[in-house]
Amino acid sequence: MSEQQPLTITLSYTAEDNIRAARLLRPQLKLTWRHMVGLLGLVVLVLITLSEKDQVLLLFIVGSVCALGGCCGCLLLLVIVRKARLEKLYKTHPYLVDPRRFVFSEDALDVISEKHSTHMEWSLFSDLKEDAAYFVFGFANVLYFVPKRAIPDLAVQMHLRLILEQKIGPSSAGKAKPIVPPPPPHPTTGGRND
Repeated sequence: MSEQQPLTITLSYTAEDNIRAARLLRPQLKLTWRHMVGLLGLVVLVLITLSEKDQVLLLFIVGSVCALGGCCGCLLLLVIVRKARLEKLYKTHPYLVDPRRFVFSEDALDVISEKHSTHMEWSLFSDLKEDAAYFVFGFANVLYFVPKRAIPDLAVQMHLRLILEQKIGPSSAGKAKPIVPPPPPHPTTGGRND
């Protein structure tokens, strides 16, 4: 049996790509308005059930809610600052958006750009996630991702998914829509259906 040809994908990143892909492997706490309204409703319910004797408890609850609100505000500020820093990084370091080529071979992943080249054995990788927009994989504090917009052919997306799952393990995101494989090429026509 002959060795399978490496899969090569060429792409360029944006700051938004980096932010969205990082959320897949390192999910952040999402506080929505529903959570905040639910918390406020809980506080109102407790306030209604308190008598005048429970003034100290009331002050404790109000203080706790204020502290929680302050913590949520700080978390939101950190997210905004991180996004702004990342966008600035992409503007001040143009090589981050330079085209790069990912070569997925049987033995390793090679990432090649004009200024550098990296060769990594598959045994290094431990994390794989996928959603509707990205394939994200990495190890320790190293994160690689391939935007699906760089792979318009669904058959190539499926091939990449199979390579990553064989080499790293199944994706744990579970949010990706299944891709139906294309029919196999006809052996006598070399893939044409005449």
